[in-house]
Amino acid sequence: MKAVRLHVTQPVAHYHRGESIDNRMTYPLPQPSTVIGALHAACGYNSYHPMDVSIQGRFGSLQKEIFTSHCFLNTVMDDRGMLVKVPNGEFLSGQYIPVAKAKKSQGNSFKKGITIDVLNEELLEEYRELLKKKDAFDEEKKGRLADVCNPLETKAKELLAAAKKADKEEAKALKEKAKALKAEAKAYKDEFKDREEREYTLPMSCYKDLTTIPQYYETLYEVELVIHIRADEDVLRDIMDCIDNLSCIGRSEDFVTVEDCRMVELSINEKEKEIQSPYTMYVYSPDFDEIIKATGYRTKYYVSKVYHLEEKTGKRIFSKVPVILTSLPSVDVECDEDGRTFIDITEADMPLVVNFL
Repeated sequence: MKAVRLHVTQPVAHYHRGESIDNRMTYPLPQPSTVIGALHAACGYNSYHPMDVSIQGRFGSLQKEIFTSHCFLNTVMDDRGMLVKVPNGEFLSGQYIPVAKAKKSQGNSFKKGITIDVLNEELLEEYRELLKKKDAFDEEKKGRLADVCNPLETKAKELLAAAKKADKEEAKALKEKAKALKAEAKAYKDEFKDREEREYTLPMSCYKDLTTIPQYYETLYEVELVIHIRADEDVLRDIMDCIDNLSCIGRSEDFVTVEDCRMVELSINEKEKEIQSPYTMYVYSPDFDEIIKATGYRTKYYVSKVYHLEEKTGKRIFSKVPVILTSLPSVDVECDEDGRTFIDITEADMPLVVNFL
C-alpha cells in the first residue's frame, strides 16, 4: 500500500477547539479536517478529494497568551464602545476607520458629544447628519406619507366592501378602482422606502459599534508532525507535486517547514510485540471503554474529518471521529479487534506507527 509521508515542523501553532471561547484552547495535534483542508488548499482543489490521514507529533511547550478580541455589536449604541466606519456595511473585517471612542462605561453620547474622544471629526459629523436624516424620515413617515397613503388604503377598503353588495359589472369596476388606489399607495411607500434606503440605511450600515475584549489562547511551540496520507495515486502525486504550496497548518500565521516528503510503501505489522514511537497520535476508537481498558490511556476527543453543507443554510456540518490520544511509547498490535489498523513503515528511517482516520 502506498502513502505519502510528511515530516513538518512549526515554530508556533494553535489548533482551535471550537467549544472554547474566552480561553481558546488548542488540540495537541491538528484535527484530520485541518490537515485535509491544508492539503486541499496546497493542491488547489475546489472540491473534496477523499483521503485518509494519520497524524503523529509532539511539541516543546505550551503557553497561554493574551490577545484583544474585536467584537462588532448588532446595533450602533450611542453611549459605549468605539464608533467606527467600515468600507462595506454588509461585511465585517479588521479594516475600519475609528471615528470616536467613549470615555466611560455609561453616560456617553456620540450624537451629543458627551465624554467622548473624537478620532475623526469629519466622519463623526457625517454620522450625526445621518441621525438627523433618520429623524426626518421618521417624521415624514408619520406625517406626509401617512396623510397620503392612509386615505387611499381606507378608500380602497370601502370600495371592496361595496363591491360585495353590487352587481357583477359594478363590482368589477369598484374592484378596479380599489386596485388602482392600492397601487398608488404602494408607489408612494416604495418611493419613500427607496429614498430612505439610499439616503440613510445604506450609508448608516457602514457605521458600527466596536468593543474590545481581552481573551486568551493557548499556543504550542516547537511543533513537529509526522503525517501519512492515503488516497488515490493521482491525489498522492498531486500532493507530492504541490507540497511547496503547503504554507500553514491551522491558522494562516502557523507557518510550516516541510522537512521531508516522500512516497512510502506500507505493510501490516504482524510481529508479536509492541510498536515503539516517540510521538503522540490520534488512535481511532469506536469504543472508548475498550481502548481505555486495553491501553490505560484516558484522553479522548471527537475530532472533525470532513463536512457537508446544509442545503438551506449552507452551514458546514462536520462528521466527528472518536479518537484516543496516546502518548505511545507503546501500542499493543494485538488490539486490532477494535477496528484499529497499525501499520509499520518498511522504510524504517522514520517512525513507526500509522493509524488512518
